Amino acid sequence: MIFQINTEDPMQSQNKFSHHIQLLYFFILKELKERYKQAYFGFAWLLLVPLVTMGTFYLIFTHIFPIPIDDYPMYLITGLSPWFFFSNSVSQSVPNFSTNANLIRKTSFPRFLLPMATVLSNFITYLLSLIMIMMYYWSFEHFTISTLLVVPLSFLFSLYVFSISSLLSYLYLKYKDIKPIVELGIFLLFYATPLFYSLDQVPQNFAPYLLLNPMFSFIQIHRACFLQAYVTPVIWISSVLWMIFFFLLFAWTRMKMDKNLSDYVR
Repeated sequence: MIFQINTEDPMQSQNKFSHHIQLLYFFILKELKERYKQAYFGFAWLLLVPLVTMGTFYLIFTHIFPIPIDDYPMYLITGLSPWFFFSNSVSQSVPNFSTNANLIRKTSFPRFLLPMATVLSNFITYLLSLIMIMMYYWSFEHFTISTLLVVPLSFLFSLYVFSISSLLSYLYLKYKDIKPIVELGIFLLFYATPLFYSLDQVPQNFAPYLLLNPMFSFIQIHRACFLQAYVTPVIWISSVLWMIFFFLLFAWTRMKMDKNLSDYVR
């Protein structure tokens, strides 16, 4: 038949959605508790690690090897906060399906909730860093209308990070080399992205290749929301294309592997 009537009870669909939300909430709590259950400072590490890292970079590149960048602390935090969200989410999501193999074999639920829980647990840290940046801006009267763009941008960026994280979670089931490749890729991208150095310090002949970096455009746009920097149309287009590319690749991979996912997990 060309046309098919949907006979599913709306109340049943609503209950199923509510159940998935509760399941996602449980997965997020499980992620956070397992990550910090034996740590003395507990959930305080959510902010301690990013803050110590940012403080270290600040001391090095303002006192030891000074970099001539205006408002360097804000330049640093607006670049590193989305970077930590991306790198932690991706690296932690890779073995997600493998570590939850028993759950996948015995229970029926949307599999993408597992990497989504990892991404959202790291989104909490990212959100806290955004609140800190906002407080700094309000206290120093730097707040502008362009700063509000970070709200929709943060959700789009989360979708982007989720697409990459979920894609790698699926691929890791078939290709175990994905994990060291991801670790090496994150390491290389960290230094290939202008996080702690200025874009002006990049040689002109290398500048066009920065668009091949999947994080470059998002970092530039994220930083521009707070520093009122100009973002070229090429950077906007690049970020949209990267988002579409990874989302479609994730959707295609999920369609191919989701039905038989229990056959891949070990």
